[in-house]
Amino acid sequence: MTRLAHRFSYEEAAARLQRLERAEVNVPIAGRLNVGLVFPGPYGMGMSNLGFLTVHRLTGTVPGIGVERFFPELTAGQPLTPPFYSFETRRPLGDFDLLAFSISFEGDFDRLPGLLKALGIPLRAADRRPGRFPLLVVGGAGVAANPAALSRLADLVVTGEAETIWPGLLARLLAEGPVAAAAADLPGVWAPAHRPAPPASPPPHDVARAPAYAHLVTPANAFGGAHLIEVMRGCPRHCVFCLARVIYHPPRAVPAATFAAWLAGRPWIDDLGLIAPSLFDHPELEELLAICAERGLRLRNSSVKWERLTDSVLTLLHRCGVKGLTLAPESGSAEIRRRMGKPLREEAFFATMERIGAHGFTHLKLYFLVGFPGETDADLEATAEFLERAAGTAQRTGLTLTAAFGGFVPKQGTPAAREGCAGAAELKRRFHWLKRRVKAAAPRLQVRFDSPDQIARQAFLAQVGPELVDHYLKEEARCPVMRGSPIRGESPELDV
Repeated sequence: MTRLAHRFSYEEAAARLQRLERAEVNVPIAGRLNVGLVFPGPYGMGMSNLGFLTVHRLTGTVPGIGVERFFPELTAGQPLTPPFYSFETRRPLGDFDLLAFSISFEGDFDRLPGLLKALGIPLRAADRRPGRFPLLVVGGAGVAANPAALSRLADLVVTGEAETIWPGLLARLLAEGPVAAAAADLPGVWAPAHRPAPPASPPPHDVARAPAYAHLVTPANAFGGAHLIEVMRGCPRHCVFCLARVIYHPPRAVPAATFAAWLAGRPWIDDLGLIAPSLFDHPELEELLAICAERGLRLRNSSVKWERLTDSVLTLLHRCGVKGLTLAPESGSAEIRRRMGKPLREEAFFATMERIGAHGFTHLKLYFLVGFPGETDADLEATAEFLERAAGTAQRTGLTLTAAFGGFVPKQGTPAAREGCAGAAELKRRFHWLKRRVKAAAPRLQVRFDSPDQIARQAFLAQVGPELVDHYLKEEARCPVMRGSPIRGESPELDV
């Protein structure tokens, strides 16, 4: 009875969410080869993730392929308990021919062991007999950043962009069977049992011809039910800690004309999220905003580049219903910013804050990065002084102000990849110092801090190699069904 009650409870929750979804494209749920597409995080975040949604939509373009989704949490913070069933038809998750994991952040690696254990699937690929278990495929930005980490766990590792790889991979597996050897020669697909290193990826996807967009929209997504379109992939900046330039090079913008045509074909859209690692570096930014304003859209956008906030841009954002903005000065120390590759002229920055208030915006969020190599207590003091001045400017201009603090994580492939990083204990000390110092200087300032333990774990996962599966096996006896919780990056920054 307990098992039946669990299934009925899951069916009711999944059905309730399904009824809220609006589908622009219907994707087949059954075929000769059936894919269970797993987003290893909450439903709302998965339905906000264009990588996951793009893989789902592309899967439906291959004749003979069926696909269903799975989320280990339908409600954030409330992990499901096994047995696990697919989202669409409540099919047992272990019955699929292929389980594909869309992994955007290294922190999601930690969710795989508990999930596979619950399905009775051996964690190490070498321990799985072909044909007895689903083929395990991993891909996404987190995998592209560190493909070696899951190379002894996954049968196939997709290291490039989904549009150029995924349909061809599925067609091959449909023709030759869901075994790793069938795809071992494909570009952008690494079969670790058959190749010692990842192969080269195909040329990057032409986003100007076919932008990524959300074909499924739900009010449960992190954008308040907005439709989503990617208007630029990659970033032209040179921040030494950022992966966007590394894994999505070269930066590619969707032309304003293409965006306008896409929008014109969807007259039902009135709420839109513009997705890009560096939206405000789009070469036709004002044209995009003007199109949205003329259409009367409510706009959701990611963090902005303060130096691009001209009066005309601020006017267009305000016309689109944007009331709050997120800026990322990263540090109050000019020397740390210089070493980060994040130049900032402080007088111009605070003048921009004045303009933001003058244009009628009500809220401003500032993001800072703590623990960059060489950072001293004097640099932390500079950040506190920067925030003190920002709080004064905000009060004078009628803005409410929030400060969020994350921690530096060295990512493979970035210029800062080999730099050291502060451990959890040191981050706790710095965060505690900043909390006391900032609250004393600006008591009305809202301050938020990421978890030092999760930052340290992310740093480990960003650098670990194939031995990660051995770490998991050692932890298996005490590993919960679902391990880990969201770390910075998993929740998009929204300006609404």
